[in-house]
Amino acid sequence: MESEDSMVDELDINILKLLRDDARLSFRNIGKELNMSTGTISQRVKRLVNDGVIRKFTCIIDPAKVGKHCTVLVMVRSRPGAKLEDIVKEIEALDEACCIHTITGDFNLHVMLRLKNHSAAAEFLENLRNMPGIQFITSFIVLQSHKHFYDSSI
Repeated sequence: MESEDSMVDELDINILKLLRDDARLSFRNIGKELNMSTGTISQRVKRLVNDGVIRKFTCIIDPAKVGKHCTVLVMVRSRPGAKLEDIVKEIEALDEACCIHTITGDFNLHVMLRLKNHSAAAEFLENLRNMPGIQFITSFIVLQSHKHFYDSSI
């Protein structure tokens, strides 16, 4: 299973799957699940962290439970000559922006927003539209989400 450019083996993948599903699992419980010693699991997790495979241990918050009932996907086209990294920095500073991707095609950025409601979305999009360096945006209101990045396979 391990390829030349792979930093992980099958045991690492199994550890990652367990931690993806519940980052609060103890090394002891992971070891029990995988029939490995607590020490081995501890060493593996520390290596995965040090190697940057595990970037962060965190919790996943339900946006609706904290008042963010509207998810909007925005495609952003920058003005010719505008510095994309300046636009990204400005959008990154906004609490509503939860995901930003540089993309190929007719647009430069794909931005995912979480907002209180449609009125907040309309106001936010108008401000985004007027941001320096932005030529054009188009937006899509998410009706239902089916799979998230944290649900993805390893």
